Amino acid sequence: WPFLILTRAAVAGVHPRLLEVSRALGFGLFTRVFKIILPAALPRIFVALRLAVGLTLIVAVTCEAD
Repeated sequence: WPFLILTRAAVAGVHPRLLEVSRALGFGLFTRVFKIILPAALPRIFVALRLAVGLTLIVAVTCEAD
C-alpha cells in the first residue's frame, strides 16, 4: 500500500508548468508519460520503493519469528 500511495503522490507532484508545456508542444499521452511525468516522478518513486521494501522486510522477519 505505501508504494502505491507514494507513487501516486509523486505523479501528482509533477510541476504543472511541465504538463502545460507538454500540451503546448502537442505531446500525446504516451509521450507525455515517458518524456515528462516518468522522469520527473522517478526519484520519488524510487524512495517509495525503498520504503516499501524496508517495511516488507520488517513484516517478513516479524512473521517468521512466530
